[in-house]
Amino acid sequence: MFILRLGLIIVLGTFSVWLIDQAVSLIQIWDDWSLIKGVAVLVGLYWLWYHFLLGRVGRKLWPMRHIDRD
Repeated sequence: MFILRLGLIIVLGTFSVWLIDQAVSLIQIWDDWSLIKGVAVLVGLYWLWYHFLLGRVGRKLWPMRHIDRD
């Protein structure tokens, strides 16, 4: 199970690096509003990575890490 989790982390990390590379190349192509569009792309990537992958998928893969400690 540990190897499966490690493989998933490596795949998601590689995918994240690819997405950031694509976002940087898009920022370099745009002429007008490049800063605003670049920030929007990076915020979208942050939301996708942190809230969706580490939230919903993370609760299924690592249920003990998401226990509320009251």
